[in-house]
Amino acid sequence: LPTRCREVAALLAHAGVAAGGTVSFVMPNGLQTLLLLVGTMASGRCVNPVNLLSQPEQMRYVLEHSDCALVFVSPDWEARVRALLADIPRPIALRVVDPAAGHIADAPPGIDTAPPAPDAMALLMYTSGTTGRPKGVMLTQANLAANAQAISAEHALGPQDRVLGVLPLYHINAFAVTMLAPLAHGGSVAIEPRFSATAFWPQ
Repeated sequence: LPTRCREVAALLAHAGVAAGGTVSFVMPNGLQTLLLLVGTMASGRCVNPVNLLSQPEQMRYVLEHSDCALVFVSPDWEARVRALLADIPRPIALRVVDPAAGHIADAPPGIDTAPPAPDAMALLMYTSGTTGRPKGVMLTQANLAANAQAISAEHALGPQDRVLGVLPLYHINAFAVTMLAPLAHGGSVAIEPRFSATAFWPQ
């Protein structure tokens, strides 16, 4: 995981995303999705996971309002996201990635970065927009670290534990409880693309 985080840091630096900048994600669950989310935060940037169930206008609004510099997008979303970005007046870079891949294709050599400050923005997650325009909720590195430690301690998770992730990582429950909490105490995560009632128990 640290090796992959250094690769993400190098990729973002090469793409011109400054420390403190926001990176959006229009991607389903997958190992690559998780690695990019964690690596982006570890490099001192802010992640903005976009709800894949958003209406096109809501998604366009989030991409514009988040002030993201780059969007990671899965191949099946590329055409739709490119069309949305065409309506946004500022330039936003787009990189297509396989959400299930174990490493970044054509990634530059990894680089070390200074640990982000505790009060640095780490997550910008938008509400669903059912009562109006989606609202951006800002969480710092310290917010997420405290949350992950508390959840992990409450569930008595340790290095021997593995958590099965079936909820979408653009949802705060999956992001904090499934992804971050087990990592806080050295455990591991198994990520499924989506929940399946028939596959759940065999998984």
